[in-house]
Amino acid sequence: MSVAKDILTSTKATLKRAGIADVFLSAPSALVCPQPIVLAYIGFGPTAREENGDTRASVAIGITCCREREGDAVEAAFECRRILQEAEWEFPWHLRDTRIVACHPNAPTIAERDNSGRYTCGFTCDFTVIWESVR
Repeated sequence: MSVAKDILTSTKATLKRAGIADVFLSAPSALVCPQPIVLAYIGFGPTAREENGDTRASVAIGITCCREREGDAVEAAFECRRILQEAEWEFPWHLRDTRIVACHPNAPTIAERDNSGRYTCGFTCDFTVIWESVR
């Protein structure tokens, strides 16, 4: 599994543990879920080598909240942002040499309507990740 996929999976699990339902890694049909929260990989930032040989990088993901009412979309985005900002980050157990050391959620955007007529409000989240060197 890629680091980006692991970060998306960890983010989804963090939101679900906090009671946020209907979190997806790809946008579902409105018939399947009319009000989803969708996570998407945006990209890697620059990497740097630490003095101890570890590699540090930033990984950005996007979080989009889709709701029938504008205020609900904004409220959901701010709630997700709060949860991610306050979360204790632990990377999945099978990547013992990789860990999330920081999570920096940005401010949500203004709510807009999507193609289905629902409102979306989202934000990006920058994760700092460290790959430990083999010792």
